[in-house]
Amino acid sequence: TRLQELPDEVTPEINWFLQEGMGKHFIWHGLARWLAYATKKWLKVEPAEIEDPFANPIPAPVFPPFLEEARKKYEDEIRNL
Repeated sequence: TRLQELPDEVTPEINWFLQEGMGKHFIWHGLARWLAYATKKWLKVEPAEIEDPFANPIPAPVFPPFLEEARKKYEDEIRNL
């Protein structure tokens, strides 16, 4: 993969998106679609229903976990107002 060539400042964000964010759901959705296709084509049986990540998206966090310092700074600014 080309993930090794990412700049250091975006690596935590990409890792979070693929491991915990919507990227994980998109990857699993793609694999489930492939499995359904393969089941229908080669096993000649009706595949299980596939959960669509677009129909029920996960709400984005207010501050992603990889921006912990930015979140703390933002909370401090709000307290000082």
